[in-house]
Amino acid sequence: MNALISQGWIPRDRATLVYVLSNQSVLLIRKLRGHGRGKVNAPGGKLESGESAEECAVRELHEEVGIRAKKLHRCATLKFLDLETCFSLEGYVFLVDKFEGTPRGTKEADPFWCPRELVPYESMWEDDRYWLPYVLCGDWVSGEFVFANDKLKEWFVERSLTASLEALLETQD
Repeated sequence: MNALISQGWIPRDRATLVYVLSNQSVLLIRKLRGHGRGKVNAPGGKLESGESAEECAVRELHEEVGIRAKKLHRCATLKFLDLETCFSLEGYVFLVDKFEGTPRGTKEADPFWCPRELVPYESMWEDDRYWLPYVLCGDWVSGEFVFANDKLKEWFVERSLTASLEALLETQD
C-alpha cells in the first residue's frame, strides 16, 4: 500500500461504520448531530474504552437506528487525517445482511433505505465515493484519506478481491 499517513501514526479516535443491506438496498442515515451533522452516512460511532470494533458496531447500530445485527462482516479499515483541524481517526467498516428489528429515527440519526445504485455520494463525505462502491460490491478495502479543513486533499484506496471471496465462502458455511 502506498502510505500517505506515516507508519507510526496513532489515531486520536477509532470508530465504526455499519452498512446494513436488505435486498438491493442499503440503510443510510441523515446525521442529525455531532461530527458530520447534515451529511448522509451509515450508523456508527467511536469505540468506548475496552470495547472491540465489533462490539462498538453492534452498540452504535442499535443506539442510532434501533436494530440488532445478527452477524457482522468486517470489510474495510480506513485512516483519516485532517492536517488543519488535527482530526485523526481509524475507521472499521462492517456489512450486515442479517438483522432484527425495523430502523427508527433517534436524536442522532434519521434512517432511510436507499437502492445501492442510487447512493447519494454528493450528500456524503467526499471520500465515500472512492471506497464505498467497492465495499457495497463485497470487496475488502484499505484506505487513507488526508483532509485540510474537511476538504479531501489526497487519498489512496486498495481493494482486495481475495478477501471478498474468502468472506463469501465463509458466509456459505
